[in-house]
Amino acid sequence: MSNEVTPQHLLVGLLGADESLAARFGLPTIVLVRNELTKTPHERRLATGLALSEAARQVILLAAEEREQLGHKHTGTEHLLLGIIRSGSDAARMLEQRGLTINRVRHLVSQQSLAVGWESAKPVML
Repeated sequence: MSNEVTPQHLLVGLLGADESLAARFGLPTIVLVRNELTKTPHERRLATGLALSEAARQVILLAAEEREQLGHKHTGTEHLLLGIIRSGSDAARMLEQRGLTINRVRHLVSQQSLAVGWESAKPVML
């Protein structure tokens, strides 16, 4: 068992923390990804003592870049999703295989942030 948080862990956490993510980016796709990521039994434990892997750090930096490029004030789950896709990790490949490409998700984020006013939503604390 790893003592590091990986992009896959970040994705599972995202999908668990933001149920609206599934609605915004395609429920069947997100549910399939979540099921695939969690099908292997693993020990559940508190995050204390766990470190971010280099790949997870990169996801967070990429998410911040996406937020800046979109002109948003806060880094939210949609930006973390973009960071995961850009990371090239196993989690990114799973999303891309199901049609959640960087261009498609950026387009959806742009459209939905205008339509729903994500900027007034509660930010994710990193």
